[in-house]
Amino acid sequence: MIDIAAINSMTIWLSQNPEWNRRKTNTRRIYLSHLSTALTASHNQRRSQISRLMPKVKLALLSLGYQVPSGSINDLGVNTHSNRTKRRCYLL
Repeated sequence: MIDIAAINSMTIWLSQNPEWNRRKTNTRRIYLSHLSTALTASHNQRRSQISRLMPKVKLALLSLGYQVPSGSINDLGVNTHSNRTKRRCYLL
């Protein structure tokens, strides 16, 4: 239901604003990205005020640009290095 409502709202938006991102081929993706950000902004803002969040949730909120209380990324205990080498898993 939500996906149909989002596409319908995009149709209404584009009928009222026909020049919005007219030259781009990914207008649906851009619209849905803006819509999802707008719909989750109040929840993310409220959640960023909670001090007892899991480290990965804090890191996700920081990546979205929210201020998270108590500590920095280094204090979260989350591995931020994405250039790790993969190793084979051996069972003992």
